Amino acid sequence: MSVYEKHRLRDARLPFILHDYRFPAGAHACRGNWHENVELLFFMEGSATVTSNDLRFSVTAGDLAVINQNHIHTIVAETPIRYFVAIVDRSFCLANHFDTNAVSFLPHVRDKEIAAVLTTLAEDHAAGGEPCVPLVRARVLTVMALLLSRYGGEAATTGGDPHTLAAVKRALGTLHSEYASPLTLDTLAERAGISKYYLAREFRRLTGMTVITYLNSLRCDKAKPLLLEGELSIEGVGLAVGFSGASYFSRVFRGCEGMLPSEYRRRFRR
Repeated sequence: MSVYEKHRLRDARLPFILHDYRFPAGAHACRGNWHENVELLFFMEGSATVTSNDLRFSVTAGDLAVINQNHIHTIVAETPIRYFVAIVDRSFCLANHFDTNAVSFLPHVRDKEIAAVLTTLAEDHAAGGEPCVPLVRARVLTVMALLLSRYGGEAATTGGDPHTLAAVKRALGTLHSEYASPLTLDTLAERAGISKYYLAREFRRLTGMTVITYLNSLRCDKAKPLLLEGELSIEGVGLAVGFSGASYFSRVFRGCEGMLPSEYRRRFRR
C-alpha cells in the first residue's frame, strides 16, 4: 500500500470530489499524499502553510492553492481554518480537450474572479440537496479555463528532484502499509534507497513533520475507529496500531488529539 490516492467518483456526471473542511490551529489538515488529479484548495477562513513538493507557502482567506498532479502535499493550520476542496478528475479535463498531466499550474493563486466562482460552488455544496449537474460542471470548467489561461504552462512548473521525491514516496508508502510494525529510520531509509540522514531531512522538508511525528499521527488516526468499535481495551488498541504500551499510546494520542484515548471513546462512541 502507498499514499497514492485513488479517487472514486460517486456520480459519473460529476467527475469531481468536493469537500468543505474545518481544522483547529496547529492541525495537520493534509498529511503527505499525492494523486494524478489536480486538487484545488480554496481557503475561506484563517491562515495555513501549504507544501507542494519543493514549494512551501503561506495562504490566507481568499487564496487558492493548486496541487499539481503527483505532487506530495501537506497543509498545516496556523490559525483555525476553513477551506473548500475541489478535486478535478483527469477524465473531465480530457473530455474538454486539455490534459492536466501535460501542464503545471502556478501553485499559489490570488484571483478575485476564480475566488468568486469557487465561493459560489462552496456555498452550493454546503447547502446540500440535489446538485444541478450542468451548473456544477460549468463552474468547475470556468475555474479550470481561467487557471489554464492565466496560471498554466511550463513557466509555472515546480517539480523537485525526482530521485528525492520518489524516495520520500517510498518511505510514505512503507509507513502507511506497515504502521503497526516496529519501524525504524534505518528500515525506512533502506526501503527508500537513500541514507537515513538524507531521508530524515527531506521527509521533514516535504511533509513538515519528522518521521516519528508522522508515524505517531498516522497510528492515532488508525486507532480512532478501533476506539469507537469498543472491542479492544485501550491498551489493546494501542498495541494493534503499533504503540509499545498503554501509557505511551495515551501520551501520544493526547498530544495529537488533545484528549486521552479513553475520553475520545466516551465522547464519540455511539
